[in-house]
Amino acid sequence: MIEKLLREVENVAGQAMQLPRDFERLSQMVFARTGERVSPSTLKRLWGYVGSSHAPSRHTLASLVKFAGYSSLEQFEIAEEEGAASQSHAVLSRHLRPAELPFGAQLVLTWSRSRRILVRHLGDARFRIEEAANTKLKVGDTFICPLIIAGEPLYLDRLMRRGLPPTAYVAGRQDGVQFEVVGTTSDSLL
Repeated sequence: MIEKLLREVENVAGQAMQLPRDFERLSQMVFARTGERVSPSTLKRLWGYVGSSHAPSRHTLASLVKFAGYSSLEQFEIAEEEGAASQSHAVLSRHLRPAELPFGAQLVLTWSRSRRILVRHLGDARFRIEEAANTKLKVGDTFICPLIIAGEPLYLDRLMRRGLPPTAYVAGRQDGVQFEVVGTTSDSLL
């Protein structure tokens, strides 16, 4: 059951858990979506990234099941017994995998009523902000974002701003983000 749950969580997160930053990002995503805290170190133990002789707690499993879209651990167990677990709760919302976007594609991302950024895809799920309104994000900032899900928080990894070290940023924590592809040409970028 745990292996299927881990696969479900990776499907919803939009990536496999392979690097330390993947577990940090997942921890943030679980909290944003469920209000439950599961530490990156707990996630690393669960995925076998670090060794552990302890079984995962019921709280940890329940939090991950909730993140995967089930109402309870019992609901997940029933779905698994019926063979529906890996089919029922994949990402149901409109979503976008930026790695599949053409180089130069432009997106408008909006959240919290008046926050808005226009970004250009630089390849490999990397973006540069070209316009920003009512947000702490600035024109010229770059970031990586492997998955955008409408109505869910937007997780920006390796947010780079001139003169500052890379950081992570979450946009739309309360109500999620909306997105629209507004251009797909590779106009002059630099």
